[in-house]
Amino acid sequence: MAHPEGTATAFRNRATGQTLTLRPAARFFERYLHIPREHLADAGSEVLTLPEAEVFEVAATP
Repeated sequence: MAHPEGTATAFRNRATGQTLTLRPAARFFERYLHIPREHLADAGSEVLTLPEAEVFEVAATP
């Protein structure tokens, strides 16, 4: 399966109107795509320890 280009989350600062859009980092997607269901809890715990840059990449900023 290819990187989910359509998967992204946009955050908007209501005070300034500035928007930041993040998507899963390519490495994150590749690493966790095929985790067996019985290992999801362990993988989730592992994700919580990862640096932000290993989980997200900036998709767009105005």
